[in-house]
Amino acid sequence: MHHGLKHRIQAMRDKLEGRAPVAEIQGSS
Repeated sequence: MHHGLKHRIQAMRDKLEGRAPVAEIQGSS
């Protein structure tokens, strides 16, 4: 169970990190 949760968090973080720069650029533009 713990391992699954860790994997889920990592995937979510990876998605957020990948979207972070895009959102920042759009907001700054």
